[in-house]
Amino acid sequence: LGGKLNHQCASVYELPFADNSFDGIRAERFFMHLEHPAQAMREIKRIAKPGAKLVFVETDWGSMSVNFGLDKYERQLSEFYAIEFLNNGFSARNMRALLQQIGAPLQQCFVDPIQTDDANLWQLLSQYPAMLDKALEAGLINPTEHTKINGNIKHWNHSDQFFCTVNVLSFAATLNN
Repeated sequence: LGGKLNHQCASVYELPFADNSFDGIRAERFFMHLEHPAQAMREIKRIAKPGAKLVFVETDWGSMSVNFGLDKYERQLSEFYAIEFLNNGFSARNMRALLQQIGAPLQQCFVDPIQTDDANLWQLLSQYPAMLDKALEAGLINPTEHTKINGNIKHWNHSDQFFCTVNVLSFAATLNN
């Protein structure tokens, strides 16, 4: 793209661009990491031209369902993951409201369920082991439960019984004039 791209590193809360600079803005799996998503969305509105196309792709971590043979812990840990491990694990659920707040009503939303039966891949992509450690530190689970959960994940992966699914949502909107 020779000379047409310019990479810049900046805070989403204070972007170094003039008002009404962009015809379109796209972000993927971004809002889930933000502590102040509404503030970021207002900054995105500031730099977007009226009529700009907005596309955001976010994982609904609250929809994560993991089968490792210990149903007693599954919902509890999935909720902890979305609320405590990530800054904004429910970002996908909140995207429509954020878009409306800046005058960009939702035009399309696609839901793509992602699934895997490979616990190693899932642990790498989700950082689940680090989340389990944080759940242990927070007292949500005790050391015996931590060991049991890790052991079950390994066992279920080796016995081809492990399964995980999560929804990824894609949102399209146009910023009103």
